[in-house]
Formats: sequence, structure tokens, C-alpha cells
Amino acid sequence: MILFFHTPEFFPPLDFWFGLLNSDAWVVLDHVRFTTRSRQSRCRIKYDSSIQQLAVAVKRPCSKPICNMVIDNFHPWRRYFIRTIEKGYSNTPYFNKYFESLKYYIESPNVLLETLTLQTTLWIAELMDRHVHLFCTKDYYKNYPASKVIPILLDKLGGEPFHKQFNHPYYQQKTEPFEKDLSILDCFFNIGAEATAKLLTTCG
Repeated sequence: MILFFHTPEFFPPLDFWFGLLNSDAWVVLDHVRFTTRSRQSRCRIKYDSSIQQLAVAVKRPCSKPICNMVIDNFHPWRRYFIRTIEKGYSNTPYFNKYFESLKYYIESPNVLLETLTLQTTLWIAELMDRHVHLFCTKDYYKNYPASKVIPILLDKLGGEPFHKQFNHPYYQQKTEPFEKDLSILDCFFNIGAEATAKLLTTCG
């Protein structure tokens, strides 16, 4: 069994999905401390010729485990996210296919950041015809550092960690030059879920 050890992230880029789609199960490292200004609550998109950061607003203090981070629902981050995505991708080939579903997940009244990130990750995976097996460390190892949890789970599940090298693939983006490490949403809107899945199974 190949195990993908990773924290939950907000519409992460292709390297995350390469690991997830090429593993048998995702061990969600959600008992570790939340990292501010990271991919756990932010994603990068291409907006015309510039790069924009889109973020989920979270309540302070931020020195909590990821599983306990609360979304700030009084902050208008949802409106800004949807407006920016619409303006940035409305003329891409697959915008109409995914935008309404994306709005549904963003506008859902979630309280916890992890609920949002897991829901959207499973949605994206489903669009790529992949069922994800989850194992959340918060349910078992609340007081263990990640460095100890990984060997414990490898021994318990009889698996090995995912370790393939990721080579970032090229795909047709809205504008040149080509930008790496953008949210998977960029790939979806430009080439669609099926083509994205094919990229992620051949870029190792």
C-alpha cells in the first residue's frame, strides 16, 4: 500500500495531486499546527498576466492544529474569491462546466477550514474519476509530532510512503508565459478534468 502523507490544502497545485492520485490512501496530517500564509489556506491563480493569491480568512489565534482552525465567516473572502475566479477564467474552455459547482462549495456555510478543504479535495478527485481513501491523524494521534506519526502508521498499515519525483507538466494556459505551481483550478478551467488526470498519471 502506497500512503500519501500530507496536510489538507486549499485547491492545491499539481504536485499535491500527483501524490494523491498515485497513492492508495491519503494520510491527512491534520493534527499538526496550522501554518499561516501557506497552501493550507491559500491558492495561486493566473489573473491575466499576473499571479493572484486567493485565501480563506481564518480566525485568530492561528497557533492551533489544522483540524481546529475556524473560518472567519464575517470576512468577505468568499465574495472576493468568486469574483476573482469569474473575472480571471470566464473565457476559458471549461469555465462553464465547473464554475457553478465551485461556487456551491465556496458558498457552503462551513465553520472549519478542514471541512472546506477536504470537501473540495474530494470533489476535485471525483471529477478526475478517483475515489480517495482518507485516514485523518486527528482521530488517533493528537499528541504526536508528524515525525513520529508517519513511522507509526507505516508500521500499522503495512505500507510505504509515496516518494515518486514530480516533474511539472506543461499545459495550455490562458496567457503566456507558462506559470508553474498554480492551483489545480487553473488546469481544470483551461484543459478540463479528464486531461488533468492524464497529466498527473504521466508526469512522474
